[in-house]
Amino acid sequence: MSLFDEIPIGRTCQSAGVAVHWCMCTYTQSVPSAELDAASGEWQLTAEWVVARINDLLRPAITSELCQALALERVVNAHYVIPTDLVRQMLCLTSSCLISYKL
Repeated sequence: MSLFDEIPIGRTCQSAGVAVHWCMCTYTQSVPSAELDAASGEWQLTAEWVVARINDLLRPAITSELCQALALERVVNAHYVIPTDLVRQMLCLTSSCLISYKL
């Protein structure tokens, strides 16, 4: 698995090779498209932050013109990843998120 590979929505802990006792998430919930379309929304800002961090890592290659800086076109979809009740109790979490984006 690579940072640049799409993570299948239906991926389970078992299919990812994660032992049951380490598996935190039980299901995902799609973010409504209206939330994704807001250019100033948290999803857009988060995806822009990720792209900026990747560009930071690539900065030497970008400066020497070996590669081009990445730019976010749009957020394609996002999903809330809902942890199990047990994990929420242990870690006091409400949710985390996964974002797919197109460069």
